[in-house]
Amino acid sequence: MKYQIVIFVAALLCSCQSPQPVDNDENAEKIHLEIIAIEAALAGKVDSLIQLRNQLAIQGRALTPEEIAFNNQVTGIEASINYFRDNLPEPPGLEHDHSGHDHHHHHGPTLNVTPEQMLAIQKEFRDSILSIQQRVSGLLQK
Repeated sequence: MKYQIVIFVAALLCSCQSPQPVDNDENAEKIHLEIIAIEAALAGKVDSLIQLRNQLAIQGRALTPEEIAFNNQVTGIEASINYFRDNLPEPPGLEHDHSGHDHHHHHGPTLNVTPEQMLAIQKEFRDSILSIQQRVSGLLQK
């Protein structure tokens, strides 16, 4: 997934696009805020899965194949969410209140991209967090 995002951003930077009359800054900001809300709703579930994985690891016995599979899935989710949090770029000029909530993203890298490119990047990150959300939901249903 890491390489997919890097390739996607590189492709966006190299592509030639004609300007569009749509207010992409506003759309990118709305999508970013949606992303933050999804990630915030997932944070507790991911933390619970990590805690359960850690409890399994300290039991002092050999893990069953199902437990090993669970551990591997949680480790993958943890890696994905950490990469996501470290790399989610904030649209330039986005103002939102950081008090009263505890979201984990670090505002990612500052990108010098067009508004159309930022919109595409935010959509890609939204797809990524939705994919992580599906993985978490699937694991919690087992």
